[in-house]
Amino acid sequence: MLKFCVDEEHEDWYEDEKEAVKQRYEWIEEECPIEIKSFDDLQYKRVTGTDGEERFIMNLDDYFKHYGIENYDIAWVEKEWENVAFFFILEEAKHYLKYQAHNLGKSRIYTYSAGYDNRGDFTHFRNLLMKMGQELNKESNQKEEAVV
Repeated sequence: MLKFCVDEEHEDWYEDEKEAVKQRYEWIEEECPIEIKSFDDLQYKRVTGTDGEERFIMNLDDYFKHYGIENYDIAWVEKEWENVAFFFILEEAKHYLKYQAHNLGKSRIYTYSAGYDNRGDFTHFRNLLMKMGQELNKESNQKEEAVV
């Protein structure tokens, strides 16, 4: 994902270029004299910029010049998620997220598989637990029938 910065202090980064342009004009306390459009809307078009110059928008440099912004920075940001804990039960995962929120920061519940057929990493273990649970239920039912 690209992020854009238009302030000299490099403090504020924006996820879309339109927001960066809007914030630049707010920062200099001026109204943008032309409509702020996205790069995708202007790319490969000939348009007149804030300086009255007509230019062909080919890249982001052209885009920012169109709005009179000479100094800007662009950064590529990659998000990496680290597996912290594994759960078989969704409710337990939600409980963990709530309980550990102060340690986890921005977190999510993610389901993933070992590959083919979406069976997951723990299919064998899940089946074993299910079998054990069924046997325990059966044993419990037999004890209840014996008492009755």
